[in-house]
Amino acid sequence: MKEIEFSIMYHNDPSLATLQGLLNDFEAASHIHVRLRVLKWADAWTELVKVALYNQGPDVSEIGSTWLGDFARMLALHNFTSANVRSLEGSDSFLPAIWSSASQLDASESWGIPWIADTRVIYYRRDYLRQAGIDEETAFQSHLSLVETLERLQKAGITQPWTVPTQRSRMTLHNIASWIWGAGGNFLSPDGKQTAFASPESLQGVTDYYSLARFLNQEALDLDDTQSDGLYATGKAAITISGTWILAGHTSTAEVLANTGFAPPPGIPYVGGSHLVLWRHTHNESSALELIRYLCQPEVQTSYCQAIGLLPTKLQALASPAYNNSPFYQRLVERLKNGRSFRPLPLWGMVEDKLTAALSQVWSDLINDPTQDIAQTVSLNLQPLSRRLNIALSGQ
Repeated sequence: MKEIEFSIMYHNDPSLATLQGLLNDFEAASHIHVRLRVLKWADAWTELVKVALYNQGPDVSEIGSTWLGDFARMLALHNFTSANVRSLEGSDSFLPAIWSSASQLDASESWGIPWIADTRVIYYRRDYLRQAGIDEETAFQSHLSLVETLERLQKAGITQPWTVPTQRSRMTLHNIASWIWGAGGNFLSPDGKQTAFASPESLQGVTDYYSLARFLNQEALDLDDTQSDGLYATGKAAITISGTWILAGHTSTAEVLANTGFAPPPGIPYVGGSHLVLWRHTHNESSALELIRYLCQPEVQTSYCQAIGLLPTKLQALASPAYNNSPFYQRLVERLKNGRSFRPLPLWGMVEDKLTAALSQVWSDLINDPTQDIAQTVSLNLQPLSRRLNIALSGQ
């Protein structure tokens, strides 16, 4: 029997059991045994860089969509041909925004196959909005509407109207993307050789996001992703912005789930997720491609994504009853079709890492001195970073 190795990111224990069952079915049909290797997100980058450098390890891996450009630049990935893509029913069978994150600028080469989609959603307590006399249909239509909603909740005696991660987190970057794009800004120039996150439009979007800091009480001033989600999931906060996993029910209380409403964030939706990549060092290309085709089947994607609380990337899967019969997913999918991803540009991984650190410093500065001018604090952190990164990007 043929054997290949497949590395994935850890999401939760139920999803591991689901995936192992799917791989057992794949083995029975294909006579290809798949050794599963599970990586934690915190360690995965370091582990996968070793795979790229030493040309040994898994045949197929799940990687974060924003990491793709860096591994492609290292010449560590197999390039998926047009024939490979046709065997997956073509690029048109995937969400457009997530497919765009799998190709380089000229889109002539695809280095990854989109597997799991992720986006940002505003979750809110409908009972708290009713208590404050807020119409949920108009509460989140724009940034200004969100500010007014939070002010009214505060005046109604809700002590924790808002929670988001304030420690270093890439989720902050993903959250802010909607505000930046909505303000007409961007992160990089179209050719990827200059930053754009310090343009007036982008700085305005970032400033608007951090202006919501005044709605965080003491308990929410130093939280990572999990802790911020937990504050909402346990009923201690009225509104948050997070991923689709909150409604998967693994952490949220029954009361929170029963009273949760949802809305898109202001601006243009961020669409991220993970891709399947085929490492250049593999000696099992045919078997590895067969595994990728199997994992991208709509019914397989649906089964696994429901277990992890994220979304499939195939349009056919998103049109299945599992998603099409849910008002939450119906509205979410429509938004995703108009969403935007980070392109896998050369050096994007470096830009993302440095920008994440700078955004974390903004939080630290504002928490240490809430009286600071927010626009000035944002500019003081992002303008110097922009100048430094422009030197690196222009020399590509």
